[in-house]
Amino acid sequence: MGTEHFRPALESLINRHSQENGSNTPDFILAKYLVACLKAFDNATAERETWYGRDPRRGPASGPGGGEGACA
Repeated sequence: MGTEHFRPALESLINRHSQENGSNTPDFILAKYLVACLKAFDNATAERETWYGRDPRRGPASGPGGGEGACA
């Protein structure tokens, strides 16, 4: 799902659950911020993988402690 579909869905979710009330910030601003956070996290993990000498495009590690559903 690209951000062109994700961001409006996130705005709707934020609004539906009144998550904008705590900061009194419009849902579209919160959604934009959260999408930027996800992009920053993607960049940080790619830099980490490069630093460790691994291919940042490879995806999650397989084996014990890695792979689908693993939490770091």
